[in-house]
Amino acid sequence: MRVIVFAGETIGQSVADSLVKEGISVASASDGIAAVNMLRWEHFDVALVDSLADGVEVACCCISKLFRIPVILLVNESDVDWKRLQLLELYGYICGGTSGAEMAARLWAVMRRQREQVGNCRDWGCWA
Repeated sequence: MRVIVFAGETIGQSVADSLVKEGISVASASDGIAAVNMLRWEHFDVALVDSLADGVEVACCCISKLFRIPVILLVNESDVDWKRLQLLELYGYICGGTSGAEMAARLWAVMRRQREQVGNCRDWGCWA
């Protein structure tokens, strides 16, 4: 699995280090331009986006709609505007302080869900 983390340097590095220890390939982007360039030229299975990043709404929409990969938000529960997050099309969220093992388990669950949806779509003839 390949994951892109769009977050500030401190949070991004911490998350990347935790996921690498769990055997997940990670690339980090600290700004929107870097993230879009990486997404254009590299394959990623899941995106982790920091809820405090500049332009988080645009980033989530762009990643899910244009690049068609699941987006999971990295949140600090005390700083979250839950009503705003409900408007974003997310695959979920991960709270700060979550262990690398739990993050990895959630990412693998999202990947399984994605594969099942694609499989169901193929079975029902959704793909041309």
